[in-house]
Amino acid sequence: LATKNPDYSPSPPAVTIGRRRREAIACDLARLSAMAVGGHCFKNALASLQPLLQLGAARYGALMAAIGAPGATVTPLLGGLAFDAHPRRAAIVFASVALLGGAICAGGLVQGSPAAVLAGGVVLGVGHGCLVVASRAIASERKEDQAYAQGVLAAFANLGAWAGRAAAAPLAVKTGTVATPLAAALAVQTLSLGAAATASSVRRARRRPADCPFFASQRYWLVAGAHACVFGSFKVFEQFSSAIFVQRFSYDVRTAGLMASSVPLLSAVLAPYAGKLADRASMAQRNACTALMLGIAALAVLALCADVSRIQLLGCVGCVALGHAVLPTLLLARLRATLCSASSVGVAFGACEALAAAAHVLANLAFAYFHGRRVYAGAMGLLAALLALGFGLFVRSAALGP
Repeated sequence: LATKNPDYSPSPPAVTIGRRRREAIACDLARLSAMAVGGHCFKNALASLQPLLQLGAARYGALMAAIGAPGATVTPLLGGLAFDAHPRRAAIVFASVALLGGAICAGGLVQGSPAAVLAGGVVLGVGHGCLVVASRAIASERKEDQAYAQGVLAAFANLGAWAGRAAAAPLAVKTGTVATPLAAALAVQTLSLGAAATASSVRRARRRPADCPFFASQRYWLVAGAHACVFGSFKVFEQFSSAIFVQRFSYDVRTAGLMASSVPLLSAVLAPYAGKLADRASMAQRNACTALMLGIAALAVLALCADVSRIQLLGCVGCVALGHAVLPTLLLARLRATLCSASSVGVAFGACEALAAAAHVLANLAFAYFHGRRVYAGAMGLLAALLALGFGLFVRSAALGP
């Protein structure tokens, strides 16, 4: 009698199909997240190899500026336009350009050619920046779990950056040459190219017209501005925190490095969970406000208090790591909610990336000015003020609608 019931269906096959589908989705998300890992790994390997590259401070600064400068121009917008027109082809081209730039830069470093180093840095910055835009745009198209997808992207980026920074210098010391870690970083970039070519979500992305009605949307610019403030504040803290811990709080170099490295590691662990929580609950705004307030409080304590215990310092670092994990994930997911279905998603994320890169450059310059004059309270206060500005923009965007 049970087999004649039209509502009856045997459960084991349904469970098997569901599990296979979840595995396929997870594998595709992993490939999508691996698209930009190579660039993060290569850039942070350069940071780790700085003492061994025989580059002066000016040349190393010029190399970092060459890599980061394209992101603060119209390059992400052009990459977004190319992605909207031909998603899969554009993703492969972006990954190929990033790999080519890394190869030119590595060759220049090994051969001692400053011109090749700078040219490769610019090419790497163009390809990697556009690839980040493409991966975020694709992740935003996942209807049920876009915040989780943005969190996984952030986790992979932090893991790639940590791996490049942690492995490059020991590998160079062990082998006696910087060519070995540079070759390993290029191998990771090759894997990223393979991920861009095989991710099924890239092949399924729809072509869209290049119309941009969101440019006139106040909500879009408020969320993009909040993301830029958060990105600039936390990234500058990540870059200078080790030196601040040594110079302001008198910790030894090893302890300061361990505490500073905990920020990207904790972010890598927490970001996917933050995205999953945002997808399953209607508490994204409350969670973002809480993370913003904790981050502001932590940076304010570091700015105002020159004498803090190790427990207090670890608590502040933990609050910053929590904000670093939660806020970019939630804000990027919220950015997609400000767009109508006909919008050019690639251009929207390209404009957001360009704004964040510009905020990062300006915050870096201002922080370096205070840091160079040893005005540590002003330097950390700058980051707290930038985060407070992001909090104000986010609250205003929340007041305009969900």
